[in-house]
Amino acid sequence: MGMFSVWMFARVARWGLWIGFLAYMLHVHLNRATIFTKLNQLPPHVELTIFGLAAAAVAAGFLELAARERTGLPRPPFLRMPPRAR
Repeated sequence: MGMFSVWMFARVARWGLWIGFLAYMLHVHLNRATIFTKLNQLPPHVELTIFGLAAAAVAAGFLELAARERTGLPRPPFLRMPPRAR
């Protein structure tokens, strides 16, 4: 598997993990009554899922950066939209 494939996989994984994190947070917010304990605490498995999704998304972002450098793809311009490919 080439580095370009690794870069694309990390890119898709990063976005998927962030979307999963936000969807899970929305689920927790909408179902507070059934998820929180009587002392308004999150159960450990919910905390682990929230932390794990966010940490995995950040790790996938770092993998994406490293793979982009190895493939030789140009960095996007700082604080500007990249030019459109023709």
